[in-house]
Amino acid sequence: MNPVKDSQAMVASMALIARDQIWIYCHTADPAVIASATSTAFAVIREEDDTTLVLERDHAASLGFDLSMPMRQITLQVFSALDGFGLTAAFSAPFARAQISCNFIAAFHHDHLFVPEDRAAEVMDILRQVQSNAPA
Repeated sequence: MNPVKDSQAMVASMALIARDQIWIYCHTADPAVIASATSTAFAVIREEDDTTLVLERDHAASLGFDLSMPMRQITLQVFSALDGFGLTAAFSAPFARAQISCNFIAAFHHDHLFVPEDRAAEVMDILRQVQSNAPA
């Protein structure tokens, strides 16, 4: 499968997958916590001041992290090229108009959106609307 570079083609051809898990963005500089969480984390992002972990809610709770911002994951299942552009931009303005925060994590094969748990259905509606307006 060849990666898709054109933003309109990415939007038009993607499948939307709403995941059931609830995720929590956590951060720590504690090497023991990082080591214990890395194998089950969706994402591990090392920065200069600490490490961000995206953990399932139960795991985050077991490690004592703040659970006040539960997130749902929506996968944009399209093999977008790493040097492609415009996919994030296609959704940024509609999310901003609706006052919905969204954290994008781009992986090698797919892009993943993490949105407030209580707004996930609304996000899916916005994604479908943007997709329906994209030229095929």
